[in-house]
Amino acid sequence: MIWAQGSLCLVLWIAFGYWSSRKAWSADLPKKPWSGIGLMVLGAVVMFTGMAALVSIGGMRDGVLTPMGWIGSGFFGLIFIGAQSYGSVWVMRSVAGLETRDNKDTSKKQDLEK
Repeated sequence: MIWAQGSLCLVLWIAFGYWSSRKAWSADLPKKPWSGIGLMVLGAVVMFTGMAALVSIGGMRDGVLTPMGWIGSGFFGLIFIGAQSYGSVWVMRSVAGLETRDNKDTSKKQDLEK
């Protein structure tokens, strides 16, 4: 039973990760890579803390997640995935920039005007 529960959560997490990374690329994020790294670390802290709390209150019994444990692990996984997606895009945009979107000062444009 735990394989079915885990597989369902995995599909949800992958879909949410794809959606949130696409959303993060279209967001206007400031060029602060440490903020992105902090978001990634914060997401991991929230997930591990939440999972520890679920274990301590009985979120798993006899090798099967209880309904509360299943909902909780899905929720904390979504927080982790969202933070990882936004954080990694934030770091990449801060470091790499958007060189392909801003073509006003490129040498190609100047070569075409000659």
